[in-house]
Amino acid sequence: MKRQSQILRDIQTTIPVVAALTLYFFVQPKIGPEIVVVFFAAWIAGYILDYTITAKNSHLLRFEKNLVFAALYKKFGKMITLMIHFTIEALIVLIIPVLFTYDFGLAASSVVALAFGVSHILAYASNCKFVKKYNASL
Repeated sequence: MKRQSQILRDIQTTIPVVAALTLYFFVQPKIGPEIVVVFFAAWIAGYILDYTITAKNSHLLRFEKNLVFAALYKKFGKMITLMIHFTIEALIVLIIPVLFTYDFGLAASSVVALAFGVSHILAYASNCKFVKKYNASL
């Protein structure tokens, strides 16, 4: 029952992000350069928050949902993992719009970046709660 509840929470946070991306690629509204910068900044800020709390609590990596990150962290440590993982994520941010629109554009990539940023911020909030609960149970 606990596992089903966790899966439901994961789906509840994923569906709005996927819905927003789908809506964007269906409608493709024009996004100005200043908004593009804000969207990329939100992604980077979310990534830094998520990475920081995960690295600070590396003793809890066995609970990490991103299995690629956990494997990289165990093998390479903090800095190399940061470089590899961020590079992979950046490539995904750039490639997803090409798959949907068959065209490369920073505006479309910024929307994907924002979706990733929101996911990282949600993960950060979840990690904060988890760490607090885990430490309280010790």
